[in-house]
Order: sequence, then structure tokens, then C-alpha cells
Amino acid sequence: MANAADFANVLMQLVLTNFELLMNSFRLLLNNSVDVAAIWNVSIHAAGFGYWFTKPFVGDGGSLDVASRNVSAMKNISYAINYIGGNAETIFGNETGQKGLSAVMRHFVEMIDEDFAVKVWEMARTGVEVGMRMLENINATLR
Repeated sequence: MANAADFANVLMQLVLTNFELLMNSFRLLLNNSVDVAAIWNVSIHAAGFGYWFTKPFVGDGGSLDVASRNVSAMKNISYAINYIGGNAETIFGNETGQKGLSAVMRHFVEMIDEDFAVKVWEMARTGVEVGMRMLENINATLR
């Protein structure tokens, strides 16, 4: 059976994997392996896709709009909120980090070391470089 330390380890592995994926993407941009204009175009189209994808859920007449007028659906949402509120310590944990998510986060923080801090710094620094490169090329992309 998994415990909080196991979940924290999985969380750390996910974070490190995401760092590596992001850094590899940054390197492609900084090494001129990928055209900055292509990245801008993909980003713009992804934003448009996101808008059209979420519109049926959050727009007028979307599922959330309909659910807001549906008494049965609202009761189910209130039951869920009531359950979470009644079990807050089990779900979110306590202030000493012995239960729930606070225990996972306590174990996660214990795994943070100098190597992790260096990876965060490198990712942030490289991200700023990529951001500057992207902004330098925005005018050429929008022509």
C-alpha cells in the first residue's frame, strides 16, 4: 500500500520529468532547431483551439450554464463540497504534515536538495532567454 512518502516520490519524479521536457523544448528554441515563428503560430492556434474546446462547457448554454439551473446537479455539487469540508483533515492534512496532502508535501519538501534548486534556477534562466527570443521575433511573426 502506498503512503505519503511514495506519493511525494512520484510527485518529485513528475516535476523532474516536466523540468527535463521543458528544458529540452527551450534548447530546441535556443539552438535554432525550431523556428520561432512556427512556435508563435502553434501557440496562437492552441489558444484558439482552447477557446473553442472550452466554449461548450463554460459559454452561454454550455454544460456549466445548464447545470447552474439544474437543481439536482447543484445538490450533487453541494454534496461533494460538504464531503470535502467534512473530511478536510483527511484530504488536505493537518498543520504538522502527518495526514493527507500536507504529509505528501512534507515528504516532497524533504526531497528538495541543492541539485533540485539548481535545476529550478537553470529552467527559470533558460525560460527568460526563450521569452526574450520569442518577444524579439513577435513582429516578424505577425506580418
